[in-house]
Amino acid sequence: MADFVHELEIAASPDSVRKLLAERGDAWWTTNAVIDSQVGGSCEFRFPEAGFHASVRVVKNSEELVEWYCVDSATPKSSGFKNLHDWIGSTIAFRLTPAAGGTHLRLEHRGLGESAEFYSTRENVWAHYLDSLKKLAETGAGAPFQGGPPGTRMPA
Repeated sequence: MADFVHELEIAASPDSVRKLLAERGDAWWTTNAVIDSQVGGSCEFRFPEAGFHASVRVVKNSEELVEWYCVDSATPKSSGFKNLHDWIGSTIAFRLTPAAGGTHLRLEHRGLGESAEFYSTRENVWAHYLDSLKKLAETGAGAPFQGGPPGTRMPA
């Protein structure tokens, strides 16, 4: 298993960044999100046109850490990955540290398989969506994937 790490600075307080991470995935990640941000809660993030989804359980939601455990995921066959459910069993941790002018955010996606290398060397999709989070925190408008309303799935 492998890990993926990405860090960035956000000109907003750690608490406001935490709330956006934990409660507003529909405004920075995908519009097709169902979110229960309480510890033990479940969140579902769908990207129907891209053929990807992830369902996570909230492990921690505190001042310094938002952590999710992935209980279900699917990547399209067109990805070329051998394991189309690579995220299942992985942990997504967003570490928040106060920094001059705002927040230092460190994403650690731990326990990935082949997708860890994909994010690091080809197209850093996490960086794209964390940039959307940064825009949301700093300007009030993110750039989430337009996945339709919550619950929309790929046509059969």
